[in-house]
Amino acid sequence: CATIIIPERVTSIGDHAFDGCSSLTSITIPEGVTSIGEYAFRSCSSLKELSLGAGLTTIPTGLFVDCVALEKITSYSTRPPRCEGDIFSKATYDNAVLYVPKESVDKYQVMAGWSAFYDILALPTYVADITLSQSEAMLTEGETLTLTATVTPDDATDKTLTWSSSDERVATVDAAGLV
Repeated sequence: CATIIIPERVTSIGDHAFDGCSSLTSITIPEGVTSIGEYAFRSCSSLKELSLGAGLTTIPTGLFVDCVALEKITSYSTRPPRCEGDIFSKATYDNAVLYVPKESVDKYQVMAGWSAFYDILALPTYVADITLSQSEAMLTEGETLTLTATVTPDDATDKTLTWSSSDERVATVDAAGLV
């Protein structure tokens, strides 16, 4: 298993750079990479996950052709990179899930090179902060208090909370935040 995280300072990846690297399973291409050569990752037969930074504006011919194990592709660009010919294999279009910024799903669905994906989904919006109605409380035995939590941003994909006590001999809390 090999994971490649291209350093932030890299701006270009040459033609055939990782062509045929059969042990490669994951690639993260940062936002700073603005140029990738033709067939740079062709025939990476074990490649399962791919993350493309927002700096790519063009994807060259054959970049990920014959990467038949791809399951998850994430593109952070709000404007789909222009594809110069075939960049993925049919198996990738049929089997991999493409994750893109929420506001760009429609753009990817109609853009050549991207529209062939069977599944194009919005990237999740992650929880940035959780604020409690109270961070401290003094209760006597038998008293109760209901805590409320505010999750931000409002459009977070998963706002599920799990309440728990660090010491149930002192206090318990139920699924609704009742202490």
